[in-house]
Amino acid sequence: MFLKIAPLESLPWAGVFDVYHIDEKIKFVSDLILLLFDTHAPIKTFRKNKNYKYTPWITDNIKLMIKLRHKALKSFKKSKTPSDYDYYKQLRNYTTMAIRTEKKPI
Repeated sequence: MFLKIAPLESLPWAGVFDVYHIDEKIKFVSDLILLLFDTHAPIKTFRKNKNYKYTPWITDNIKLMIKLRHKALKSFKKSKTPSDYDYYKQLRNYTTMAIRTEKKPI
């Protein structure tokens, strides 16, 4: 995506030479730049979705456990062996216990 040059060229940049004090020059240029930002990248406010769930207890370790649990379930569904089911149950219980431990307040 390319920045359009036309709005940059249409601003009165030469007005900087008409101002004598450096503080006023800085203010003049910064006002022009802010005008560009307001035109091309306006500040947008938004509300957080009420269905948004904040989950600080989901750590990298728990994400790994969840991934392993899903793999074990997939493996069990494919093979239908009792050993795969036992492995899945064990991972499920460890993951649930880890999440509960992380959720507990200190």
